[in-house]
Amino acid sequence: MDALAQYRRQREGVDEAQVFLELAEEGDAEALGELRGTVEQVEAELAALELKQLLGGEHDPGDAIVEIHPGASRVPTPTDT
Repeated sequence: MDALAQYRRQREGVDEAQVFLELAEEGDAEALGELRGTVEQVEAELAALELKQLLGGEHDPGDAIVEIHPGASRVPTPTDT
């Protein structure tokens, strides 16, 4: 799915959620359940898009090696002698 189609899908989900919110505010109990489901779906799709954006750079398909050494970030103080 291209970026424009993804945007349109997100926009439709938000619009749908707004309709369910208005119905829920008027007392429609079913609309509240639909609102929850729609919001959860929009949030999940948005999180997937954000992850894709974060990992969609030129060098992201390449492998990387990361090493973490506990205490390696400690800055020596004048009392360390």
